[in-house]
Amino acid sequence: MLTTLWAANADEIDDLIIWLDNHPDEVDPLSRDAVAQWLVEFLRNAEAFPSSAAVPEGAVDVLDAVIEDWTEVLTAHDEGFLTELKKLRNEAS
Repeated sequence: MLTTLWAANADEIDDLIIWLDNHPDEVDPLSRDAVAQWLVEFLRNAEAFPSSAAVPEGAVDVLDAVIEDWTEVLTAHDEGFLTELKKLRNEAS
């Protein structure tokens, strides 16, 4: 299954990077660094927003957890978060 990060805007990607930096004990260091670096590259390569890109297989679980946690925080403050992971089936042609 292919997983795509759909980002509403650059600020939301920045929020995810900051969350990773501020919660070092919640994600193992190698995964945290790899996902943060991938998010930085995502920002560099995005030509406009909304934007999307396929997520590396090893980053899916970490990104899913980060997005879920950050969404819960924002929801508690009556704020929204539009960036999400979308899972697409790989269908053979």
